[in-house]
Amino acid sequence: MDGKFPQTILTDMDLGLRDAILTELPHTKHVFPPWHVTSKLRSWFCTILGSQFDKFKSDFDKLYELDAVEEFEHTWAEMVTEFGLSSDRHVALLHSHRSYWALPYLLGWFSGGLLTNGHLLSFQSFFKGFLDSETRLKDFVEQVGVAVDFQNQAEEEATTERNQLDTKIRTCMPIEEHASTILSHYAFEMFQKEIMSSTEYAVFETARESYLVRHRLKTDGGHVVSCDTSNEEVQCSCKGFESTGILCKHALRVLSLRNCFLVPEKYLVPRWRRESSLFPKSSGQKYRSQALRSLASIIIQESAVTKDRFDYVEWHMSRLLNHIRDMAGLMKLRRIWVRARLCMIRLI
Repeated sequence: MDGKFPQTILTDMDLGLRDAILTELPHTKHVFPPWHVTSKLRSWFCTILGSQFDKFKSDFDKLYELDAVEEFEHTWAEMVTEFGLSSDRHVALLHSHRSYWALPYLLGWFSGGLLTNGHLLSFQSFFKGFLDSETRLKDFVEQVGVAVDFQNQAEEEATTERNQLDTKIRTCMPIEEHASTILSHYAFEMFQKEIMSSTEYAVFETARESYLVRHRLKTDGGHVVSCDTSNEEVQCSCKGFESTGILCKHALRVLSLRNCFLVPEKYLVPRWRRESSLFPKSSGQKYRSQALRSLASIIIQESAVTKDRFDYVEWHMSRLLNHIRDMAGLMKLRRIWVRARLCMIRLI
């Protein structure tokens, strides 16, 4: 990884993986995604709770709406007491690992907006075409590479199509129009959700360049936003920007109040810009080697199905190999010919 390590890594609740990541990637935030945690609830609690399970599941889902540690701990204690689960081993497991899955403990760690159940369906649907239960471990990385290449190509085609269409602006705010000209389609959708939600929030100035932002239907709580327009800096206690790379609704509400019509440059991160790619293209030897390995893996799997396929691929691959070897000789002859021509020109 060229000395670079991921900021965040998502895995299932495997304690062996937890220990390995803690040892090998000590500065990486390890996260158990919400969809994996909730998928365990039925097998862990349905038999114990019986008819109460649906209410328990509903209350558990509401935990993901909390973004303050104190509120989470209070709500968790009430829920555990209400359902009589104080001595349950799975409840103890979840609580002891709450820093891996509870939202208040994940604030400020980058997740790219992936911590939603909707992304689970997207992941499953996408990778189903490339991976299955019979995929061997040694082929896994290559197949993921193939999937990423496929996604990049599909994204390029989708971007071309979207560029031919007008982006639908949902508010009258110039800041939204500005963002639409810079952010990728995926990032702009996240931005739109935040800016549309921002219209539901009230703002109270608590000190110079400091504001309390609270939902219009609530009478307490809220988030503190500091805003220094002279330096184009805005920070929110919800850590939304740090988690997604997109300004949160609280910060956008304050920017609107301060008559900011453009998104400050520092909050348009390269990852989400149209001209940026999460998987940058390269023509280097490392990239070519990886691309060829991915292609070879597919050819091996497809050609091994029947003898006819194997014979066909073997014949063509043999000819291709000979052609590639001949190319090396031709390139050498071409270099000799070029040098000879240069010598003749100098003599003339």
